[in-house]
Amino acid sequence: MTKLASADGTLISYESIGTGPGIVVLGGGRVAGRGYRALAWYLADSFTVHLLDRDTRLAGYSIDRVCDDVITVMAETGSTRLFGHSSGGLVALETALRHPVEKLAAYEPAVSVNGGLPQDWLPAFEQAVADGRTLEALARQVKGLKVAGPFSELPLWLIKTMIAFTLRGERRQGYVDVLPRVPAEMREVLRLDSDGLRYRDTAAETLLLTGERGPAYLLNAAAVLNDVIPDSRLVELPGLTHDAPNDSAPAQVAQAMRDFFAA
Repeated sequence: MTKLASADGTLISYESIGTGPGIVVLGGGRVAGRGYRALAWYLADSFTVHLLDRDTRLAGYSIDRVCDDVITVMAETGSTRLFGHSSGGLVALETALRHPVEKLAAYEPAVSVNGGLPQDWLPAFEQAVADGRTLEALARQVKGLKVAGPFSELPLWLIKTMIAFTLRGERRQGYVDVLPRVPAEMREVLRLDSDGLRYRDTAAETLLLTGERGPAYLLNAAAVLNDVIPDSRLVELPGLTHDAPNDSAPAQVAQAMRDFFAA
């Protein structure tokens, strides 16, 4: 694990896997960088994948500071390629507006278009985080954002039970470590709600990936982004859900990334 200081002096860290041109990976809002190790290993024969632990600030959170972190790692590693998942996709897009990025891939970026991103779940989620009720918070996020396909439609108590059964050890600790910064991040996502034209000046060659079973509002956002970003293409991956890059299908996502970044 490499540690370095960001522009405001905050200590940030990243893990590097593989050999070749660099790709900086920005995970979703509730997943630590180590949650993308499987994705990295599928790319490691051709690329050096840098898994960034995005933003550890619990005060003064802003998208500008997070983008500064990304730019710091890009400069340190000489990387000109970015991959972002969910809110990490939003950070990747915002970084590309501030810093030269050669190629940008994003899987279901958490961009709110015309108020499309759900927010009625957020107050109860924020309270659960403040109270340290990790399972409650995760269940409310899964159900509120509909990021787990049909699983998201189950009763809240059943989602909590299933999360408790599957989320153990280091994997659970990763969520515990990251969760306290998610409320501020979600507020930033909502603050950046737009009609999508904010990204029309994106200069990076852009690949927008979606899963066939992803949330409808994110699939719509990706389609809007594809229309407004000058050099972009949109690819839907059959059968995949929102958690494909870090959980259910890293191999399929890695293959789509490999083809794009190698071209």
